[in-house]
Amino acid sequence: MNIETIDLDNGEQRILMVFDEQLDNARNVNVDEYLKAEGLEPKRTYQEMRDGKEYKVYYFGSCYLDGHMDKLNAIAD
Repeated sequence: MNIETIDLDNGEQRILMVFDEQLDNARNVNVDEYLKAEGLEPKRTYQEMRDGKEYKVYYFGSCYLDGHMDKLNAIAD
């Protein structure tokens, strides 16, 4: 799982969590468990094709994840 940040023109940010579902990756499971335990849900969930490979993407507003990014980044690394 990778975390990507999108900077918007108005100074806000969007956070994308990009999951490679082809990998049996404990980090993906750990992120889902953390989000569920904290009562956090993505604003949108969708599939996206990148370089011929399909990924699951969670889309969040950065304010929604305020206070959680350090933990989520630690899980992703």
